[in-house]
Amino acid sequence: MICLFWQDPDFVERTVLSDVISRRGFPGSRLALWGLGGIGKSQIAIEYGYRVRNRSPQTWVFWVRAGSIARFEEDYRKIAKALHIPGSDEKNADLLRMVHDWLCKESNGHWLMIIDNADDMDVFTGPPPNHKSTSTSAERAAPKVLDFLPHSPKGAMLITTRNRNVGFHLTGNYKHILRVEPMTETEAITLLKSKLDGTRSEDDMKTLVQALDCIPLAISQAAAYISNKTPRVTIAPYLKQLKGGDKDSAKLLQEDIPEARRDKERSSSIVATWQISFQYVRSTKPSASRLLSLMSLFDRQGIPESLLAGQYGQEKTVQQQEAKLKQIQCDFDDDWTTLTDFSFIKTNIDGHHFEMHRLVQFTMKKWLELHGELQPWTNKYITLLNSHYPEPDDDIGSCELLFAHAVSAILYRPNSTGSLCDWGSLMHKLGMYTNRRAVYDISEIFYRAATHAYETALVADSPQTLRTLISRANALDYLGREDEADKLRRKALEAHERTLGPSHPDTLRIMDTLAHTLHNQKRYAESSAILQRALEICERTYGATHHETISALESRALYLRWSGQLFEAEAMYRRAYEARQQGGRRPEHDETWCTNLTMIALNFELDGQMEEAEVLFREAVEVEQSLPGADDVTTKGSVRRLARVLGEQGKAEEAAHYYREALGGYSKQFGEEGEVTLLLMMELSAILSKLDKLEEAEILCR
Repeated sequence: MICLFWQDPDFVERTVLSDVISRRGFPGSRLALWGLGGIGKSQIAIEYGYRVRNRSPQTWVFWVRAGSIARFEEDYRKIAKALHIPGSDEKNADLLRMVHDWLCKESNGHWLMIIDNADDMDVFTGPPPNHKSTSTSAERAAPKVLDFLPHSPKGAMLITTRNRNVGFHLTGNYKHILRVEPMTETEAITLLKSKLDGTRSEDDMKTLVQALDCIPLAISQAAAYISNKTPRVTIAPYLKQLKGGDKDSAKLLQEDIPEARRDKERSSSIVATWQISFQYVRSTKPSASRLLSLMSLFDRQGIPESLLAGQYGQEKTVQQQEAKLKQIQCDFDDDWTTLTDFSFIKTNIDGHHFEMHRLVQFTMKKWLELHGELQPWTNKYITLLNSHYPEPDDDIGSCELLFAHAVSAILYRPNSTGSLCDWGSLMHKLGMYTNRRAVYDISEIFYRAATHAYETALVADSPQTLRTLISRANALDYLGREDEADKLRRKALEAHERTLGPSHPDTLRIMDTLAHTLHNQKRYAESSAILQRALEICERTYGATHHETISALESRALYLRWSGQLFEAEAMYRRAYEARQQGGRRPEHDETWCTNLTMIALNFELDGQMEEAEVLFREAVEVEQSLPGADDVTTKGSVRRLARVLGEQGKAEEAAHYYREALGGYSKQFGEEGEVTLLLMMELSAILSKLDKLEEAEILCR
């Protein structure tokens, strides 16, 4: 057996090894182990080679390194020497042909050739060294290294590759390519235990292998580091440093501690291992490298194709972009194939969403940082996410789908003014979404980040800054931090009055919300003073019948009602009602109009003016029933009030009709046994008794 490495007594059994063993029975079989660098392909191949040799001592097992043509030839030379092929030790001997011809002869017995690190197809398509052509035909194609891979019914070949495309060319069939996935959690913990001395916490080991994505090389690297630093470093402090930030993580993952069963010319650092692959993709397929650069910034799961295709190309003029528009999807498919071939990405079952290993993303970002390209890519990512992430009122479904990717951008706060404004806008929209989901503590964090971004990129009085100040104040209200909310609103109010003037609608809105905050703090006098000031500004600026004045009247009335000043509130509602009528405002589809009518009618009812109350309650019911989405649940309150005043006037038959209508809505919302539903049944029962419908009344009272 010719192998550079000895058998690992602590080899962790993996399912893919069983797959290799089960497929080897076919004559002349070729199989490829395909997967990320550091995923354990070579270790599986070493173990398989020893098992073949142990089971069949007469079978030759050869190990060939395919990292370069020179190394390929060097290992063929070792094979020729081991086989005692005549003439192989001569200067300029055609070693590749000699070994090929010897292995192709069935009489020479059984053999297994393991071709390791077959990552670059150029190694196999290049010309072999010292080859002597036996053909006299000038038209015959020049031979390639690929031509000297032997075929024999008694031979088999196992190939390890990071590149599925190479695996296909060497095996001739995608069915003969076995994907090597990361270890299972159980396998990963078993590997870690085999690399560490002493007893370790099972929870710590589980957390560590999860943090390392169950990648064997990363686990071996971590175990070597911990063992080297013991007792000063154990799993827990290693984990703390690994999660401590990019610099700490990079330092650990870049440690290059040699491993006995790994090619000495290959790094034992997972970062260095993958960065070699990144560099290869960049040199052979630059557009795929750009796609990977962009994808590394997303959340690692559910990366949508819709945010990738056409978004990672180099800057082009409008004319160039139009000319290339039809080519975008084709280019994306080609780049997707390249990244898939190198196992950098996986495609979800829907075919349009992708995922990446956490460590691949981390390593790619460190590689971009090393090449001074991280900031331009994060700026591009922020602009992309901001342009595609909607406000919740426009499309809350897309907010949900893109939330994790938008949150990733919080780590990429840029320095340039344009990108910082985009970042602030995205943070504000995230605040709106989390506020909509009632996650107010997180919402406040997003709003705070947006405010700081706008204050840095623009000015303190910019519309964007003031908008986020108000949004943050609203979130603070929900968190019970009303003093902080009060300060922010006063700051925003001063800025609005300074930049827009006291009569601007935005300024008036802030006055209204500030009054609300003060009212909640039981600072009624201050609240009332602000509302009165807003009303005076509106009347002076817009006139008595303008909608801004009416809104100010309604706000004043609402707070008076909340304060228990019902008659004062009624007076304000009456002024708003009259202003609407004088201004020709249409009442249809207007909930505020219903509120005005109801509040005035309630005061009429309290004064015993039932006829006046009935007129307004009827109008309120008609308007409410005309509103979009109206049903017996939404209109039940107004219908019940109308029924009540009708009953007070002795209009029992009509009152019973409206009570039954209201009862349907209350039963739907609160159930037939609900307290308010039972109370309404008693009111209806009393009306039915006046109509001598005693049996129906008795049924309701049971």
